[in-house]
Amino acid sequence: MEIKKKLEISEVVVDSKSIRELANKIAQEYQKDFDSMSESEKQYCLHLDFILKSSDETQYSSNDLSFFEKNGIIDSRRIIGIEMDYRNSHLNKSINVRVYHSLKQNEWNNIIMVKGGDETWTNGILSSLRDIISNWKKQKNWFNKYYYFLLIGFGLGISLFLYNAIQFVSSLLLKNIDITVSEETAKVLKVLYPVTRVINYLVVLKLGFDGASWMLNKIRNLYPNVELLLGPEHLQPEIQKRKQLYKILTIGILPIVIAIIIELIKMFT
Repeated sequence: MEIKKKLEISEVVVDSKSIRELANKIAQEYQKDFDSMSESEKQYCLHLDFILKSSDETQYSSNDLSFFEKNGIIDSRRIIGIEMDYRNSHLNKSINVRVYHSLKQNEWNNIIMVKGGDETWTNGILSSLRDIISNWKKQKNWFNKYYYFLLIGFGLGISLFLYNAIQFVSSLLLKNIDITVSEETAKVLKVLYPVTRVINYLVVLKLGFDGASWMLNKIRNLYPNVELLLGPEHLQPEIQKRKQLYKILTIGILPIVIAIIIELIKMFT
């Protein structure tokens, strides 16, 4: 009999302290079996492997905790993927962990799989691992929560800006142009005017919402579903881009919003 249990990892930020705690737990399970097995059983039935994948496509592999020592690889390289594999074929036990830096939820790359012939052990170890994961820092999900409200707001705002810009440019271009049309043509233009106006609105709305969607998706990518903050901060692109975003919001957009609010207050007082 084999019992399989699965734990998905989602909406978390993983730092070096968090991943060390998880690796130590896997190593502890290995050490318990190591201390109670014969030499031949250790050689042929027991397996422990840690794999790290860095952003430059270098892969590191080890069967001990050396990667997780202070100032080790997880502190000096930008790690975007971690795999931990513990197997005891003699007792039919295994733990497989996959944690990857992922923009979207990915059940294949961010998962813990526990297998065993003993249901008590399987449930117990999964519960312990779940407790560790539950203490990891949660990824900010406010952006996903309010995404469609932001899309409507920015979409309408960009559309309004484009419409006014087109009207302004058109008035400048046609200001000194004298166009004379026949009475019959004027009647046709009068009939077509509402149609062309609706088409203009639809085109501007399409451009506005496409632009808003592109912009918001770029911002949403700054908050990965699973974010691995391993290695020096200057090697973390999301952190650097978030800092730039906050500067833009503080220096550029916030004063404009405040100015608009002040003007609105003046209008109604």
